[in-house]
Amino acid sequence: GRSVVLILVFVTVLLFVLDTALSIGSVQVPFTMVWKVVAHRVFPEGVISVEWTPAIDRIVADTRLPRVLLAAVAGMALTTVGTVVQALLRNPLANPTILGVSSGAATGAIAVMRFGLLIGGTVSLGLAAFGGAFLTLLLVIMVARQRQTMTAGTLILTGTAVSALLSAVNNFMVLTSPDPQLASQVLFWSLGGFGAAKWENLLF
Repeated sequence: GRSVVLILVFVTVLLFVLDTALSIGSVQVPFTMVWKVVAHRVFPEGVISVEWTPAIDRIVADTRLPRVLLAAVAGMALTTVGTVVQALLRNPLANPTILGVSSGAATGAIAVMRFGLLIGGTVSLGLAAFGGAFLTLLLVIMVARQRQTMTAGTLILTGTAVSALLSAVNNFMVLTSPDPQLASQVLFWSLGGFGAAKWENLLF
């Protein structure tokens, strides 16, 4: 049916994008060679004949592949969250920002950077952002249910108010920080990136 066709189209596009991302960079790798390098890491030794240098193997399999996979997973997660929020609020334009979740995640991350609680590097930063987002969502739901009835409009208004409040808190923490580098660190974190993605920390 139509759903099967759409799935096949999306999978094809995804594979093309993955191939392109693994191929393009300071070191160009042919499209066909990319999948051979990946298959060589997956299948037992000797199944795939090696036609590339060890440097190409490290660039594709150890440097680019973790970044590409993490970017793909992040995109899928954002799509899922967007769909859930739109269904919850019955609004095709809704996004996590409306519920204050994005501001809550930023509050958790900024608090960790502001007060020097970076234990374990990116692990603690990710956990703090997740915790801030989760607690913010709970707060929005609790406030929205004060009158025993929780409508989409109430959720949106409450989320917008909480988001504005947390944005002010975030700005206050940055402006009052004794560390002059905090503002640039927060900006770098908020913009996001996959440059630090490696196999050993891919889960975080």
